[in-house]
Amino acid sequence: MAELADREDYRFPIFPERLRLLQVPPPVAVTFAEKIKNTDGIVIVTLEYNGGYPASLKKVIAVLYDE
Repeated sequence: MAELADREDYRFPIFPERLRLLQVPPPVAVTFAEKIKNTDGIVIVTLEYNGGYPASLKKVIAVLYDE
């Protein structure tokens, strides 16, 4: 089964740190993180920005995982 998760639907705040290091993580981020972690795979479709993907998408991905 496939599910569409649009980043715009989540209205992510600006994250000062990785999700696991936040004392009070935003509920919307926790919901998104659980959805991503419980999948078998993901496909990301995005516009190209300066030869890569947008910084807003990079930040959302970066807060979910360790470096």
